[in-house]
Amino acid sequence: LESELYKKNVVSYGRDAAMKFTPATPWNQAGATPIADIETMIQIMIDNFGGNPTKILTTNKVWSALSKNAEFKELLSYW
Repeated sequence: LESELYKKNVVSYGRDAAMKFTPATPWNQAGATPIADIETMIQIMIDNFGGNPTKILTTNKVWSALSKNAEFKELLSYW
């Protein structure tokens, strides 16, 4: 956001570029492997920061895709 009344302010959250991950198959498409993809993202975090994530934040759109994935639904059935 920038205007005559508002000076441009760039915010950096310090997120390492190594943390970028894009699944080979989008989670709303057939053949998606969200569990393996999430495990890969966890490993990337461990490799770059030395710790396990404790939370996952997502959007409704992502949750909708996950909740329709058979592998993900099976995993949730164990909880």
